[in-house]
Amino acid sequence: MESSELIIDCAALRANLARVKEQAADRYIWAVVKANGYGTGMVQVAKEFLTVADGLAVARLSEAETLIDAGFKVPILVLGPLPCSAALAKNIHISASHQDDLLAIRDRKLTNPVHLKIDTGMGRLGFDWQSDAWIPLLKELPAPPFGLWTHYANADQPEHLNNALQRQRFWAAHDRLVAAGFKPEQIHIANSGGLAMLDPNENAIRIGLYLYGGNPWSKATALPLPSPVVSWRAPLKQKRSRKIGDLISYGSEYTVAEPGVYAVLPVGYADGLSARPKQTIEILVGAHRAEICGRITMDLSIIRLPPSESTDEAYLLGPSWQSNGIQLAELAERTGRIEYECLTAISCRVKRIYRSQIS
Repeated sequence: MESSELIIDCAALRANLARVKEQAADRYIWAVVKANGYGTGMVQVAKEFLTVADGLAVARLSEAETLIDAGFKVPILVLGPLPCSAALAKNIHISASHQDDLLAIRDRKLTNPVHLKIDTGMGRLGFDWQSDAWIPLLKELPAPPFGLWTHYANADQPEHLNNALQRQRFWAAHDRLVAAGFKPEQIHIANSGGLAMLDPNENAIRIGLYLYGGNPWSKATALPLPSPVVSWRAPLKQKRSRKIGDLISYGSEYTVAEPGVYAVLPVGYADGLSARPKQTIEILVGAHRAEICGRITMDLSIIRLPPSESTDEAYLLGPSWQSNGIQLAELAERTGRIEYECLTAISCRVKRIYRSQIS
């Protein structure tokens, strides 16, 4: 092993999706695979999700086109702003969140299923839930809208009062739409965090982080936590003894306080670590924890080896199949990031390995 590797446990991916299905009952499941499958490899993990999921969701048209080029024929929902292409594959669903989107759909005569996004409190994309100004334009579209959706701003806190307020606003917009003669076939509000507060009237959900082993809630809920999916391992290079007073890494900020064996880890901030973590980052060496010493550099980090370990590899995440592995939430806390960021920050030069390939 020359450098670090990201190991994706495909069985855990499927297990997490099975838990989602159990909670979702007969709701349509959009498996979100944007941002290269949250850093795990979009095409590969999408194949695992299609055993249960009904469709795939991405952020950008280029991601949808990558899936189509890979042979996917299932519905693919583009969650982001309306793509600029003149023609779109038939299985691409598009989102409209502004009057300009509706005009573009009309003028380009797009017949792709359209999902109307309502801004109920996120303050990002979406039609103002209080406004009806855009509704008359729906009559000029080549086809009536297929879906209606919104996005929680506080999904990680199911008890937050804004969640109920957003649902109230969403259904108010829905009712005005129905009164104008439109009845969208698909209604989706919940993302991963929204699994803990499914609305009985929503018939579809969009699930991302939970599938990849991330905990979407800031506090415990009645729902089971997802299984860890990702393990990040790296070889230990150039083990050598250091004596008291030796200085390590840039800035000479770290001074060896007790003699021991130190090793170089070929992982740095160009691979996805933080150059200035919030806390000292711990990794797993055999059965014991070790700390990164001194500044993390672009390509390398230095650790002090536990006295009793002779292994030649370490884990920055996981291993997912061990109960004492480094958890995603822990790495996120130590780096001062959120779990989404930790996953998507792992760079493309870190080789992805899928569990069936592990030797």
